[in-house]
Amino acid sequence: MAESPFLPVFFYHARRRVLVGVLDTPLEIGRQREGEPTPAVRLDRQDGARIIVAPIDDVEISRSHVGLRPIDEATFEVQNLSRTLPLKIASQADLSPGETRLLAPPALLQFGSYAVRVDPAEQLDESLELEGLPERTAPPGAGIFGFGTPGAAAAPPTPPIRISSSGTFDESSLLQWLETVMGVFQSAANSHDFPMQAARAVVNIVGLDTAAMLRCSATGGWATEALHSNLGDAQASSWLPSQTLLSRVHRERRTFRHVPSMGSDTPRSLQDVCALVAAPILDGAGEVIGALYGDRRLTVASS
Repeated sequence: MAESPFLPVFFYHARRRVLVGVLDTPLEIGRQREGEPTPAVRLDRQDGARIIVAPIDDVEISRSHVGLRPIDEATFEVQNLSRTLPLKIASQADLSPGETRLLAPPALLQFGSYAVRVDPAEQLDESLELEGLPERTAPPGAGIFGFGTPGAAAAPPTPPIRISSSGTFDESSLLQWLETVMGVFQSAANSHDFPMQAARAVVNIVGLDTAAMLRCSATGGWATEALHSNLGDAQASSWLPSQTLLSRVHRERRTFRHVPSMGSDTPRSLQDVCALVAAPILDGAGEVIGALYGDRRLTVASS
């Protein structure tokens, strides 16, 4: 039985995207509370997840301002959790404090200088041609690629891995990429900005245009922890990972690559993409908790 795709959710401040995720569980969106991490961040809880989009001193929005709840792949529920402030919904009447409404994506919600956009779900395409590494990714400490032994000396620098103008790279290069980038990830794991360091390593080492470190929730939804791109802000702000690729990475715990062929039915996340790759990140028990994801765009590759 095919998995039901999740609705992508984008979070903005002053028209700049600050976080992206999926509506895989009820979401509570609002301002930072005392003791919570700085925005923008997602905090998973037993009853759903909390999205912190504003710092504690930004009183233009409430600590709990918007609630989103998935209904099915074509419908979701929005609730104005604020006691005093309205919630603007594009092309519809405002949502009064405490009011609830069913919506169909795409939908844009605005509160102060913040906004949330819920898009239609990307349909998973099981016929998508994906090439995977033969080995499953090993959990930390297994050392299958030479970087998993705790306390081991850092691996010597490796030369940059460059994909061809057609967007392809061979299996040996992909293995080298996995070892090198994950080595950077391991060495940065104790740093507060390690997600960005890992994403930056994918772009710099592999020569891709955009890379992200994604976190996988208990329900199988993906949220972007960090995004690094050599593209302009406009293209980076509309970036989406392929849910089909991530679903396969999660299910098989292997690194996969794909060189798309463009067509009228190409998903939005694969439009203008000439190559992409994703590698799973595992916890000590071997469960997938995230992924390193990178792609290369036609607009840059052909220039």
